[in-house]
Amino acid sequence: MRSLVLLPFLGLCGAISTLPAATDLRIDGLDPSIYSDPWKVGLMLAVDTPNPVFSWSIPPPPTGQRGVQVAAVRVIVQLMMGRCSYDGNTSSPCTAWDSGAVKTTHTHLRYEGPPLVPSRRFCYSVWWQSNKGTWAPVSEHACFETGVSDWGKSVWIGDDHLNQLRKEVTVPEALMELAVGARIYASGLGWAQIFLNGQRISYNESLGVGWTRYDKRALYTTYSVLPLLRRGTNAIGVALGYGWRDTLYFPPKFAYDSGSGYTAKALRLILSLQMSNGSWVDLAWTDSSWKGVLGPVVFDSVYDGEVYNASREQPGWTEANFNQSAWTPVADISNEGWAVSTTMRAQAVPPIRNLAILAAVKATAVGTGHFIYDFGHDLSGYCRVTLPNYHVPKNTTFTIRHAEALIHPPYGTYGVNNSFLYYENLRSALATDKYTFSGNEIPGQVWEPTFTYHGFRYAEVTGWPCPDPKSCTPPDIKLVHIRTAIDVTGRVNTSEPLVNAIQRMVVGAIGSNAMSVMTDCPQRDERLGWLGDVHASAQTIELNYDIRAFMDQYLEIIVDDQNPTLGTIPDVVPYYRYGGMPGDPSWTTAFPELLWSRYRLGGTLVPYGKHREALFKLLQHMTATVTNQGGFGNMTDWGYYGDWVPAKAADKPSILYTSAASYISALRKSYLMATAYGDTELAKEYIATYKKMRKCFLDTFFSTKTYAFENGGQSAQAIGLDATEISVKEGLAEAYQVLMHRVGDDDYKLTVGVLGNKVIWDQLANSGNHTALNKLLKQTLYPSFGYMHTNNIEPATVNLWELWDAPAEGPGMDSRNHHMFASVGAFLYRYAGFSGLENNPPAIDLKVGGCCGGLSSGSVQTKLLHGTVKFSWDLSPATKASSANVTLPSGVGAILHIPIPHKETCTIRLYDHESLIFSGRIKSSTSKLSISDVDGIMEARVEKASRSLLLRIASGEFKFSMESNLWIPHGPGVDPNM
Repeated sequence: MRSLVLLPFLGLCGAISTLPAATDLRIDGLDPSIYSDPWKVGLMLAVDTPNPVFSWSIPPPPTGQRGVQVAAVRVIVQLMMGRCSYDGNTSSPCTAWDSGAVKTTHTHLRYEGPPLVPSRRFCYSVWWQSNKGTWAPVSEHACFETGVSDWGKSVWIGDDHLNQLRKEVTVPEALMELAVGARIYASGLGWAQIFLNGQRISYNESLGVGWTRYDKRALYTTYSVLPLLRRGTNAIGVALGYGWRDTLYFPPKFAYDSGSGYTAKALRLILSLQMSNGSWVDLAWTDSSWKGVLGPVVFDSVYDGEVYNASREQPGWTEANFNQSAWTPVADISNEGWAVSTTMRAQAVPPIRNLAILAAVKATAVGTGHFIYDFGHDLSGYCRVTLPNYHVPKNTTFTIRHAEALIHPPYGTYGVNNSFLYYENLRSALATDKYTFSGNEIPGQVWEPTFTYHGFRYAEVTGWPCPDPKSCTPPDIKLVHIRTAIDVTGRVNTSEPLVNAIQRMVVGAIGSNAMSVMTDCPQRDERLGWLGDVHASAQTIELNYDIRAFMDQYLEIIVDDQNPTLGTIPDVVPYYRYGGMPGDPSWTTAFPELLWSRYRLGGTLVPYGKHREALFKLLQHMTATVTNQGGFGNMTDWGYYGDWVPAKAADKPSILYTSAASYISALRKSYLMATAYGDTELAKEYIATYKKMRKCFLDTFFSTKTYAFENGGQSAQAIGLDATEISVKEGLAEAYQVLMHRVGDDDYKLTVGVLGNKVIWDQLANSGNHTALNKLLKQTLYPSFGYMHTNNIEPATVNLWELWDAPAEGPGMDSRNHHMFASVGAFLYRYAGFSGLENNPPAIDLKVGGCCGGLSSGSVQTKLLHGTVKFSWDLSPATKASSANVTLPSGVGAILHIPIPHKETCTIRLYDHESLIFSGRIKSSTSKLSISDVDGIMEARVEKASRSLLLRIASGEFKFSMESNLWIPHGPGVDPNM
């Protein structure tokens, strides 16, 4: 049936081929596969952007087909209502938009059809045409719903003394007979659990909707509920927690009307029924007729934990015909102004979910009912407790405290004075959950907190009810790891175990801090969206996670916090609790850095196009700040933090210096984005300003006598090299020598802070002398990433420390799970051989042996917008051979470098999938190689400078192997100084 639809279309544009159909279809970066279908109960994918962006991946073409590029695409969007079911028929009355054949090399397309009707279901599919003129088969279709535009009679309701709200509603039989769908649209602030007729419809979520500037936007979620609705009486129940709206812990830093009132626990909701003619009938909505009560969660806090009293449970409260006579009416709080935004936006990021459950690797009894649990990894989440299978008296309470480390010197001695876990680095956060028994628990019942989370590896349980104090075994307690459900899409694996360990630490630290926004840490009384941290980690996040929807929504929230007149941005987004406005320039330039990462690695200029005016305002304000003070040389300070938490405080460059460097780097990247976008006039302004400010920077901070940037420390030198990209004529080689000598003088140990760490690795790689780089990366003495992992006090596994010497620091600011040093992760891809990603069309630089030596094998995988790229290689001294396996999705090319012996003459044999494609002698004067006609290899030549064989390859699957009469003593993959 589908082919009959396609034949007329394909006949106009090209022949049917065996090209692979597009896969992994997305809507505004969201993956429909993680959401519920409309005929099931659960969270729906809903978007309320007027022009959503459709995107997809294209697998590698079948074996034997290479060099396939995207030349054109066509998207069909159809309405799914009544008699409409998706068939891809362009002439169907159900078709909402047919893009026609659009010439592009991209794998995304913005919707440009008529306005999408709210609260409707649409599906789309895509065809793509290759550069060879053939069209691939139609993709499977992906579906989404448009958000609700009219909230009707619903208002914000809430009362901080009531955390369980309910409403009963009668559904007439006549309506049910005509119903084809039912939705609950809900915004439960701060966090919520939502029930209908006794069943939790938010069952595959933890906590609730994401964090925003609540005066600017409130996020809502959409649930399919028709299977749960009944003729007659139905009941909606909602449990609310404070979440990030608790002003005791998250006081707003922005200006607001404190006299207009503030209710932290707030709800806005609609239950609506869809009729067969497409119309909607609201059945229930939030108003003052709702009733509420204080339920068993008698206390909840992001920082301090949750207190649960099971005696306060009211069985059946989420079901119909419940006796609510003792419940209290819930107030209409819609007049609280800034506290409850009228701007309702569909949540555009995946939900926070339970992504792993870890059993304890060790559980130790240290007293009666007193146990210490070690879960092996420091993660974000909470404890899931299996309650006793024996009767426990009412009002018995056990307590769980969470910590990242066991007590050890200098903090104390394990077990002395009944002290086992180290809590001081949590600062004021109690990180404590309590459960009080009702006496009516079911044997084996499971309990876990609802409205809190912690960052921990260890848990201390006290007060556990033991029937026999002499033989009380540790209860069954597991760690439930929760975070935003963004997929890990990147992999780095090498012959160096320490490098692999650092990769795991980087990925884990990012994951534990992905809590609807990127927080700094998951454990202490902070957990905020510090922009300096995400500035440093942006490219690492992009390479390792499917971050499209997550980061695009975060960019929206950054703009919400921007001063619309001045263009300034705070240090923390959303702007609560800490930070300043305007923020430190190295923090606020996270905004252009995130846009750059979405373009440079994410392959899209859509976020730049959306926020180009906001970006211009920010840079305009920064330019005025410098200009009005007469340039960097006349400024005394600019910023607050600079190269935060350096390993060697004496080497920390001035804050003015790092602010100036971040600013000019942002100008250069903005120029490149504006150029790619076609903003010709804006690009001219950016490049002119950059050149002017770069000269001012060099005149102020760079010595033409010593070739040192500012104080010449590791951070200062690396940051200056990165920001200015000085030329050979300006002293590039000499500046690199300063960096090399400084690293050597520091005994090949890092002295950098968060900003220096972001750039030092690439600058060491660019220098061409990789001895220092390899010694630094493989260093296991303090301070180093190797020390974090291999120390025998607190070895990090899937976490990164905030301080280089965390086990000796504190109390206070001393997190064991910070992602700000995760910027090293972006370099690990280059180290393993993946670098130089260029866009339009995408092309990747791949190096057998990696960039900088020190490895005998490596493999890298990452997901680009076009699809997943895989690259693995191996060097074998015993057989004088090397191999490289490359998988490139259609539309993506690569330049592959294979090292060859550094001799005047050598003989090599090159194979592709075991077929000999070249055999002969290579001299130092050889340039081009005469390779037999091999599909997908567009160029083959010898790169004399690096003494490597360069193959320019197109999309497809390649399996190269090379043999030589000589072993390769050095080259792109091996440092001759090692």
